[in-house]
Amino acid sequence: MAEAVGCAVEYSDAAAPWVIRPAIASLDQIDRLPTVAPLCSPALSELIKATRIVAKAVGDSVCVRGQSDQGPFSLAAQILGAEAFMLSLLDSEQTAKIHRLLRYASDQIARLARAQAAAGAHLTLIGDSIAGPDVCSPKLYRIFAQPYEKRLIDSLRREGIETGIHICGNATSIVPDIADTGTLYVELDHKIDRPCARAATKWRTTIFGTLDPHGLLVHGTPEEVMAAAHEDIRLLGDRGRFVLSPGCTIAPETPVRNVHALVEAARHFGQYRGSGALEG
Repeated sequence: MAEAVGCAVEYSDAAAPWVIRPAIASLDQIDRLPTVAPLCSPALSELIKATRIVAKAVGDSVCVRGQSDQGPFSLAAQILGAEAFMLSLLDSEQTAKIHRLLRYASDQIARLARAQAAAGAHLTLIGDSIAGPDVCSPKLYRIFAQPYEKRLIDSLRREGIETGIHICGNATSIVPDIADTGTLYVELDHKIDRPCARAATKWRTTIFGTLDPHGLLVHGTPEEVMAAAHEDIRLLGDRGRFVLSPGCTIAPETPVRNVHALVEAARHFGQYRGSGALEG
């Protein structure tokens, strides 16, 4: 999405792409930003093509989650450049322009979410990790990020499209605010306080996570993966509204045996009685 709105992006065979130059040099250039047409963007069209292929192959029996890429706050930061964006948040004279940029970002993300749904995705996901407490304060999250996440989720839900939110790091302090967006689900990192997250989201939204994708899934043993998954299910899975998964993207070097162990843990420990309680 960053590339589609005008950022310069560098690609590598060994890692995810990253932005090397923002799309605009100042908030006075917002009018120069394009309206995104996902099927006309090389990267986004390939993403949508991949969703279409997967949905055609398994969509009748498996829930397909199509990525809607960055959340509004994170995309806005890439458009302006993270340092300039963060400094602008603290400048009251720039506040109106920041909100204008966030509205623009939200509208472009919605275009991608619609294209993903049209390609066969049952759910979508936005990643708004730059908005998390590892980068900015909960106060700034509540002023500048949460309202636009909610705006996006509400507008897409009216169209029958459901979107989740991913935020890396220790997002414990803002989990109640994330739940307040009305998001169908929230994907949380291994740094989260699990009991607090469960209490804040119970009966309001579903937690995806929260296994460590690097320290555990890359470097751990299958036995360690099974044990950690069992603990996550114990703390977060009772009576449902929990999907066991890594807390962030699986690294390319993850051993296949550890992925198999994760799946097996869900099958073995994630069985429910008729009452909704876990069996063991």
